[in-house]
Amino acid sequence: MAGQHRTRTAVSLGVIVACLALAGCTAPTATTPTTTRVAHPANDPNGPTARLLAQDRAAVRAQFPHAKIPVEKVRHTVTLDEAPQVTADCYTSNGVAAAVKDGGVYTKVEGTADDEKTQIVRIICESEYPLMDKYNH
Repeated sequence: MAGQHRTRTAVSLGVIVACLALAGCTAPTATTPTTTRVAHPANDPNGPTARLLAQDRAAVRAQFPHAKIPVEKVRHTVTLDEAPQVTADCYTSNGVAAAVKDGGVYTKVEGTADDEKTQIVRIICESEYPLMDKYNH
């Protein structure tokens, strides 16, 4: 009887190992998640978003007449849902620490020099990542 038990155990283990091998049981491979940015329609160069940006740019020039405000190309038009995170990321990549909280973008401004830099970065980010025209009527 003892020999029969060992044989059944060995056969059972052999069957399990064979089944696992046939089933392709291997360690899972890591996959890199991909983020696809949805392309939105381009804004009208004379549309509401462009007009608001021109007004903002003029207001910053009036407040900081010697500031150099670069003209940026649109990288991506954004939806209301995308705007807070995209804006915070843009601010941060341009040297102004920013965070998203309660659906808004928060920065810490200390003094006139910080305010000037923050306003210039705001114009850069609004230029590179403007809201879609449909949100600015």
